[in-house]
Amino acid sequence: MWTLVAVVITPLVWALLTSLKPDSETHRYPPTLVPHTFTLQNYVQLFKILPFATFYWNTIEVAAISSVLTILLAAMAAYAMARFRTLGTEAAGFVGLAAYMLPGILLIVPIFRACTPLISCRLAFGSCVRTSPASPARSSMQRWSMVQPGSRLSTWWFSRKLCRA
Repeated sequence: MWTLVAVVITPLVWALLTSLKPDSETHRYPPTLVPHTFTLQNYVQLFKILPFATFYWNTIEVAAISSVLTILLAAMAAYAMARFRTLGTEAAGFVGLAAYMLPGILLIVPIFRACTPLISCRLAFGSCVRTSPASPARSSMQRWSMVQPGSRLSTWWFSRKLCRA
C-alpha cells in the first residue's frame, strides 16, 4: 500500500521542489531532488506573464457551478424516481447504477460513434441559415460533397431539408 502511495506522490513532490529551484539549478546534471537555494521567482513570473489568477478563478467557477447543477438535477431525479414508481423507474435506476460501475474509458467509443454523425452533419451544412449562392456555408457544402464521392445529391437534399427558413 505504501509503495503505491510513494509511486503516486514522488512525481508530485519532485515537481513542487523543482518549481522552487532557480533556472540554473533546474538545468543542472545530475538533477538534485532538494534545491540548494529556494526561490519563488518561477511563481512571480507565472503571474506576471500569464493571467494565471484569472485562469484559476475560471476553473473554480466552472467546477462550482457544474457541481451545484449536478447535485440539484440528481436530487430532483432521485426524488422523482423514489416518489413516483412507474415501470421505467426500476429500469432507469438499474441503467444508472450500471453506468456508474463501468469505467469511463469504455464509453469513449460509443460516445464517439453517437457523435460522429452530428459532427459530420455540422461540417457538411455549417449553420442552418438561408444562404446565398456565394456564401461560405454553401461553398463548405460543395467542398463536403467533393470529399464524399457520390454524395453531392444527398448533400444538396439534406441542406434543403435542414436549412429551410
